[in-house]
Amino acid sequence: MGVTTETAQIALAYGGSPHDIADHRARFLTEDLLQSADLALAMAREHRRQIVEMTPSFSRKTFTVRELARLVSGIPDAELLSAADGDSESSDPTERLAAMLRVVAGRRGTLAPAGAEDDDVIDPYRRSSRTYEVSASQLTAALPPVERLVRLSFPQRDRQF
Repeated sequence: MGVTTETAQIALAYGGSPHDIADHRARFLTEDLLQSADLALAMAREHRRQIVEMTPSFSRKTFTVRELARLVSGIPDAELLSAADGDSESSDPTERLAAMLRVVAGRRGTLAPAGAEDDDVIDPYRRSSRTYEVSASQLTAALPPVERLVRLSFPQRDRQF
């Protein structure tokens, strides 16, 4: 299934490629897809729960996008980099990200959101255009801290994207 008209309009407004938007298709999440993932981001807590039930070993690297943003926002770069560097000062971004995610996951339960639903991105499907806009704003507000985390996982010499 392709994206809805509303989603396509919002994606274009945020600079999405018309070709990529037209080619986008939903697909079912499988254990095989998860096995190659370094991080699993869900839109809602129920989706996060389903991912962890499917692959319990993913509990420390599966978050809702807003949950990850909330947890990462309170951690200074130096603390994340210290976790990534550890004793080995690995240059492997996958290992560095995994180390940082352990720090982030360790904050669960210590920094509760105002309401549990605050970790969810509202599902706009078959709802008003305004709901699509709210959903997009929730998602885009959460992306900068997530991007920061991923960028920090790359060693200093590789951080230029």
